[in-house]
Amino acid sequence: MKPTVAALFLLSLLGCIEACAISLNAQKKYPYVLLGNDYGILNENDLGGFSWGFKRHPFNPKDSGGNYWQCFPREAIEITLKDTGSSADDIAWNDNIADLKIVVWVNQHLVHEYGMRKRLSIIDFERRFNKWREIMKKEKYVCLAGDFVNYEHKNENGIDMDIYEWLFEKIKTKKSCDSYLYSCHPTYEAYLREKSKEASYKFRGISHG
Repeated sequence: MKPTVAALFLLSLLGCIEACAISLNAQKKYPYVLLGNDYGILNENDLGGFSWGFKRHPFNPKDSGGNYWQCFPREAIEITLKDTGSSADDIAWNDNIADLKIVVWVNQHLVHEYGMRKRLSIIDFERRFNKWREIMKKEKYVCLAGDFVNYEHKNENGIDMDIYEWLFEKIKTKKSCDSYLYSCHPTYEAYLREKSKEASYKFRGISHG
């Protein structure tokens, strides 16, 4: 039977109440960022990093955009690195373009796919592929952060599937972390410094405009 989004989040919430390491106060302070149980991997700043300066909304598969954390058993996660067979000038023709993707099989009816934001060469993505494998090695749970892109329901070989597509942002275990755009160790102080720099650049641009 096709699971509803409400039912999935209710189950996640019940599990989170039992075992989430992040305090209920932190979840109230930064709501809607964590979908489900964090298994003791995330901290308050992990949620804050996707909340400072943003107005957060509950996850809605009908609306794209917004970074969210989700955590899964390691055995549910597949990482694939594929040689596309072609090259391009944006990687200086040094190697073929690669396709790097994380696929999470929650069950046969529910899949999350995390793709990359930018095309890179096989060599570049191979380094990241190996780094992710090391981060996940011997870990029981893995947390992924991604920018939501699309939801699709389809039937393959008679099996109903709900597929959620994300742009990869972070991968984190109790061992280590890797990110694409944002820091793996966000702090509110660093966020304020960055905003101050941005404001200064804008002021200079207006002053010299």
